Amino acid sequence: MFLSTALYTQSATTEVASVNEIQDDPVRDAKEYAGRYIFKANGADEVVVVTVINDSLLNVSAYMGEGYVKRAVKDKFKFTDFDGSIEFVSNESNKIVGFKATIEEAGVYDLDVRKEEKKD
Repeated sequence: MFLSTALYTQSATTEVASVNEIQDDPVRDAKEYAGRYIFKANGADEVVVVTVINDSLLNVSAYMGEGYVKRAVKDKFKFTDFDGSIEFVSNESNKIVGFKATIEEAGVYDLDVRKEEKKD
């Protein structure tokens, strides 16, 4: 009986720790990812548009096609239809300023994509 009580206590403590970790590392509002992003390709600026489908699913559209990315952890998303990922990058103020894209099938690794600043 002592062993089962100890295991239950350990399990309950682990669950509380997991909840606290999640609260200390909140998930960003998906709307913060939306916008126009720019990257260089063959000397020209190329545009990527990120739109929100729901809290964990985004649409990523560029001249080469489009795809959906689903949240894996915090600011990292994985493509739903092929191997690849996008990891959003934020500045010191925790504002999204771009992302790094990896699309293995296309031979793209750590493509640096910057968020276009809104002009007032």
